[in-house]
Amino acid sequence: MNKKNLLKPIVLGIMILLFFSQCQSGGKKNEINRKKTNTNEISQNTFVKPIINVYIENSGSMDGYVKGVTEFEQTVYSYLSDIKISDLTDSLNLLYINSKTIPWGSDIADFIEKLEPATFRLRGGNRQTTDISDLLKIILSETKENHVSIFISDCIFSPGKSRNAEQYLVKQQIGIKTNMAEYLKKHTNT
Repeated sequence: MNKKNLLKPIVLGIMILLFFSQCQSGGKKNEINRKKTNTNEISQNTFVKPIINVYIENSGSMDGYVKGVTEFEQTVYSYLSDIKISDLTDSLNLLYINSKTIPWGSDIADFIEKLEPATFRLRGGNRQTTDISDLLKIILSETKENHVSIFISDCIFSPGKSRNAEQYLVKQQIGIKTNMAEYLKKHTNT
């Protein structure tokens, strides 16, 4: 299988959507407001546009996906552009994430043009190891009412040289499960 054919399933596999949004009071995406006028009941659907936060992991393992003009970048660019032109949101925030969240802004073209290993290094944070459980915990902690969070990563678990890989993966599995359960417990209307 050539490199190009292999890249398509990888790109599809790395876009994980965390669609934890509460799009108005009570977590209802479309709240139906009922107003009584005389004997008639009028229903009106209102949709509150969510704030969309897009987190792209910028650890060392992602460098290969962003060196030069890549199919990965084109796919992300197309996806982000689709979000922007769909009129689903008035607020699209682009962020890098590794050991911390690094805000970039909302200019999609600028964001994509600067997706390069050198830019990743300049943005900072711990790029040596990847703790997916911690990344998800950070993202979930920033996913508030009426937010949609999108996490883009190769999802390579990287324990570093000083850790036992098997134990690390078990801790990651338990951490991810716990983080998700705690988020859902706090946000029962999600």
